[in-house]
Amino acid sequence: MITTQQIKDLRDQTQCPMMECKKALVESAGDFDAAKLLLRQKLGTIGDTKESTGQEGLIILSGSPKFDPVLAQISTDTDFTAKNDTVIAKANEIASALSVKYNVENMLADLRSQTGENIDLVRYEIAPENECGVYIHFDNKKAAIVWFEGDIDSKIRKRVAMHVVAASPEPKYVAMNDVPDSELEQERLLLESKAEGKPEVIRDKIVQGGLDKYRKTLALLEQPLISDPKITIAQFIGDAVITKFVRWQIGE
Repeated sequence: MITTQQIKDLRDQTQCPMMECKKALVESAGDFDAAKLLLRQKLGTIGDTKESTGQEGLIILSGSPKFDPVLAQISTDTDFTAKNDTVIAKANEIASALSVKYNVENMLADLRSQTGENIDLVRYEIAPENECGVYIHFDNKKAAIVWFEGDIDSKIRKRVAMHVVAASPEPKYVAMNDVPDSELEQERLLLESKAEGKPEVIRDKIVQGGLDKYRKTLALLEQPLISDPKITIAQFIGDAVITKFVRWQIGE
């Protein structure tokens, strides 16, 4: 009988997926050397641990009615694994566990054993339903959370989060005044170059006007709402206040 420890030992030595290790051990009647040969024939070169990039993965929102939702980003080595139904289900369990401040390291370790990939929790945020708008793109690769103060419908909160995910250029700050001077330096140099040779008064107006316009492209409140470009985000949310937002994308 093949034991779990034998499978784990073969996995540690070969870096092959757990299920493939189990199959190889069964076929070889528990002979480690024969199992390694079978794995080499089936999967190619083994024994050298491939450095994990962690550039793939998925973003999941927990759905427990008893606790605040949690948005969690899980990294994987391959997109194939990120789209696996079992991995997605386990990622949902991890996000739900985070909502009750449960240590999820053992759950991540199980996923690593099952897939043979370096799976990690990249980041997570608690998103109280009465304060936040949350949106995850259908492919689980992009997501946003927007925090609000004031009375505002949940559908409006979600539409703002959808805007944050889809907007181009991406908003980086809530308001124009939040944009630091350091963010404007490169744009200032470009505008000054374009205004070169013009009278000083006109040059200053060109530069300042260009910087104000650039600030608006970076400020969420000033951006035209993607689903209705005739109004800005500020107009769309009325008297409510956006306190902060985050935007995540797999691979960033």
